[in-house]
Amino acid sequence: MRLKCCLLSAAELIVTPKSSVMYEPIQVFGKNLPKSSEVALRTTLVNTENKFHFESLNRYRTNVFGSFSSAFSPTLPGSGYTGVHTSGPLWSMRPMEGSRARLQMEKIDTELEYQFELLDSNNDRLALEKMTKVFMPPDIQRTGISSGNIQGALFVPKVKRKTEKRKAVITIFGGAM
Repeated sequence: MRLKCCLLSAAELIVTPKSSVMYEPIQVFGKNLPKSSEVALRTTLVNTENKFHFESLNRYRTNVFGSFSSAFSPTLPGSGYTGVHTSGPLWSMRPMEGSRARLQMEKIDTELEYQFELLDSNNDRLALEKMTKVFMPPDIQRTGISSGNIQGALFVPKVKRKTEKRKAVITIFGGAM
C-alpha cells in the first residue's frame, strides 16, 4: 500500500517594493491561502519619535487559487477603503488614540517602517511582512532658505550629469501672520 502525502505551503505575504519613497505605489500580495476565503490585512505604522500610530484594516476574498492582490482584488465591506487600489492599505490608514493626527515629520530623512499582518477569519496571524518608506530619497539634497519672516526649503536633486533631467515637486504651505 502506498501512502500519498501532500505538503501544504505556508501562507505568504509579499509587499513590493521593500523600500520606497512616499509617493511611489506599493503592492500587497497574499498566496498559499485557503481558496475563496476571507482574509484581513492589518497595516500598522508606529514611530514613537514622531508620535505616530496609524492603522488600517482591509478585508479581501481570496480567489480560486488561494491568493489576493491589493492591485486586483476589491475590498470587502468593513474595510478602510472601497474598491481596488494598489496602495489602498497605506492611504486608508487612520490615526489611533494618542497619535498625531497628520503624518508630518520633524526630520524628513527618517525611515518609516510599515508592518503588514495577514489574518484569517478568526484573527489568527497567517503571515507578517515589513517595508520602509521615506519622504526624501537619498539622491535629494535639502537646503534651508530664509528671508526675513519667510522660511522654506529647497529640495534639489543631486545630478550626476548636467544633461540629466529630473522631476520637480513644489509644495507650498502657509498661514496667516
